[in-house]
Amino acid sequence: MTATAGGSDSISGLAAATLSVDGGAAAASALLEDGVHSILVTARDVAGNTTTLTQNVSVDTVPPSVVIAESGSTGNEGWYLSETTLTAETEDILSGVASVQHRIDGGVWMDGASISVQEGVYVIDFRAFDVAGNEQTASQEVHVDTTPPAYAFASSLKGSVLADTVHLT
Repeated sequence: MTATAGGSDSISGLAAATLSVDGGAAAASALLEDGVHSILVTARDVAGNTTTLTQNVSVDTVPPSVVIAESGSTGNEGWYLSETTLTAETEDILSGVASVQHRIDGGVWMDGASISVQEGVYVIDFRAFDVAGNEQTASQEVHVDTTPPAYAFASSLKGSVLADTVHLT
């Protein structure tokens, strides 16, 4: 972010305006890195009057981090065997996290850093905003199958006597 010194004087006019960032050299403008800065602005009019103003400025250009954690009973090959909860773990060290939202399968965004899903395959998106307005989004596909497979025999075997290899389907 670039900070520029300015000012006005309605009688004699503005002669010069400079700023100093964190006690550095005076200049007409300065590039501000992320963090909190103390800025001293000095303005001088044509008549020779001078005024100064000190202001603290916070700069945050880095979006918050979003990591998705899953919890539930795990099965095979990435499947969950129970209701599964996904939680967005967020952090922003500069201005702080302001809000977190989630949505299922590209639907409507809802407030909250956690969501539970039942049986099915879903894409869950989370997005976090920091106080400065930066946004970060993370997505996770989750597979939940809580129903055991069904089986039935094509014909009744009750009382049958079988020999050799028997194939049951």
